[in-house]
Amino acid sequence: MRNFLLEIGTEEMPPFEIEEITHQFSEKLLKLLKDEGFEFENYKLFSTPRRFAIIIYHLSEKGQDKFVERIGPPYDLAFKEGKPTSSLIGFAKSINVSVDELYKVEKNGKFYIAGKQLVKGKTLKELISEKFEDIIRSINVKKSMFWLEGANFKFIRPIRWILCIYGNEVIEFNFLNIKSSNWTYGHRILSNKRIEINNVDEYESVLEKHFVIADAQKRFNKIIEEIKKVNYSPYFDENLYKEINGLVEYPFIALCEFDESYLKLPDKIIITAMKSHQRYIALFENGKITNKFIAIVNNFVNDEMKKNLSKVLKARLEDAKFYFENDLKKPLISYLEDLKEIQFLEGLGSIYEKIQRVLKLSDYFISKMNLNEIKLKKAIMLYKNDLATSILREGKEFVELEGYISSIYAKLSGEDEEVVQIIYDSTLLESPKTKEGIILSIIDRIDTIASILSTGYKIKGNYDPLGLKKTTYELFEIILNFQIDFDFIEAFEILLNELKFNLQDIKDFIYSRLENYFIEKLNYDYDVVLSVISTKPNNIYEIFKRIEFLKHYKEKRPKELSEIVTAYKRLYNIIKDKKLLIDIKTELFESEYETKLYRILKESNFIENSLKNRNYEEIFEFFLKAKIHIDNFFDNVFVMVDNEEIRNNRLALISSIKNLFDYFADFSKIV
Repeated sequence: MRNFLLEIGTEEMPPFEIEEITHQFSEKLLKLLKDEGFEFENYKLFSTPRRFAIIIYHLSEKGQDKFVERIGPPYDLAFKEGKPTSSLIGFAKSINVSVDELYKVEKNGKFYIAGKQLVKGKTLKELISEKFEDIIRSINVKKSMFWLEGANFKFIRPIRWILCIYGNEVIEFNFLNIKSSNWTYGHRILSNKRIEINNVDEYESVLEKHFVIADAQKRFNKIIEEIKKVNYSPYFDENLYKEINGLVEYPFIALCEFDESYLKLPDKIIITAMKSHQRYIALFENGKITNKFIAIVNNFVNDEMKKNLSKVLKARLEDAKFYFENDLKKPLISYLEDLKEIQFLEGLGSIYEKIQRVLKLSDYFISKMNLNEIKLKKAIMLYKNDLATSILREGKEFVELEGYISSIYAKLSGEDEEVVQIIYDSTLLESPKTKEGIILSIIDRIDTIASILSTGYKIKGNYDPLGLKKTTYELFEIILNFQIDFDFIEAFEILLNELKFNLQDIKDFIYSRLENYFIEKLNYDYDVVLSVISTKPNNIYEIFKRIEFLKHYKEKRPKELSEIVTAYKRLYNIIKDKKLLIDIKTELFESEYETKLYRILKESNFIENSLKNRNYEEIFEFFLKAKIHIDNFFDNVFVMVDNEEIRNNRLALISSIKNLFDYFADFSKIV
């Protein structure tokens, strides 16, 4: 067993695609090797802007031999007068076995002759030569390109070389017009030449001598180490740092500065100007932004380079300064009228019309919660006004600051401090200080969801250009994180007249997305989630609390939950989903077991109040008590008697008891 290295060299790939491509490539290769019976110990992945690679340690040279079942002729054609036919003999020879080793199998209701064929394991060279193209073609990328004339093949970027060695032996094959070899390339600027790799074990060290840190995590760590050497506190944005890591093969740090006059701009405008196009890192001192910044570059740093880096940033900051000063020539509230000219979504009117719907929605939340009506409504009339300002309409890189710009401009326009805080809190950039800000973030998303769905829009797989799934998940997260209790169906109903949507479609969408959210995002058990959501509570936070309780109850008291589920299923198996609207007549009871079960029904008046107070433990103790009487009832009472009146009375009793459980969840879904 030897170590195996496969590297694909390309033109510079988009930074956010590199990791995904590397993982797809490795998963497909490793699966192929396992399926073909190869053995190995572990592996390591490598990636830079110009390459993705894998080293597989102690990989066997050949896949294991295996027996594969082959299906032969139909059974009725295999023998004639008790003797093997020529087709049967031919089949046995084709798989290199004797006729005696063949056997009869059934496939789709018909019988055939089958046999086990010994398939020799392929050598590594045979497998890679045969399957390399399939692996590369199967990698899914967001955007790909053709680059080779006459070749029906496209990829994220042109492939320039393939390095493939097993120990110190080159595994040769051809892909398009590229022949695999033991050659790779160094850093494009600092060592742009062919480099021979004589052994897998020297791959990393040889590349590093040529200014390529192939291990992405090691390169990321070096970036962090270099930043720490600077005597300032760096702005941290994980996505920005990952993007930088995907742009360099060997990071160098450039400490630069810009004119202090630009510090008059708000911090986030300066930070955004740095990171959006230039991927610069802002530096702070004692909590305040400075006129210093870091650029991570792919080359040795000199004064001329630093000067050019600062020059590029100056142009961005100058634009920002122009927009900022121009916007402040009039107060933020004066931009409200301009929103009438800005389309919200096609066919759904303007942003101004959205503001009117949000104002209407706010009345519902104000009536249900202790909110400052005047300040919340003033914030609503301001929070979208930055969409009409120059800095967002002209400075496209600042679009991500929507809402934040409104809060800054509101403050500089002399608006009330709490109104400014509400606007800022609605962005959720930091932990909110006002409940009104949280509610505004919720109302805004409810309107967006209803607006999108009113057009008949549907999410198709991963295709969601309007970001409906993202907006919906954000709504759920806000509700859960800040424990906001409200009836979401009542909230959506308020928008019915304005948006003309089907309320049932909204309900179905929300419940469906909640199911996915709790299972995919929060990793709750499918049966627990489905049992609660199946009862269709109208309060999203209530759904979360029930799921959370049921999850812990299942973990800590599995025996008791099993008893509750068993009792429920005995009820459910008789009544299913029918709701019998028949008054229970005690005079028709014929046994003490009916009477005792009826008493349980009479003792259940507390459930509604306990649900409201979220005293779920009390409810489950009641379920356990009810379980005893449910079992006694079914063990001693025959429900489906001939007498229709008595039968229906017993079914009504069962239905009523089942409904008590349904207040909390559909326990038939629990496994």
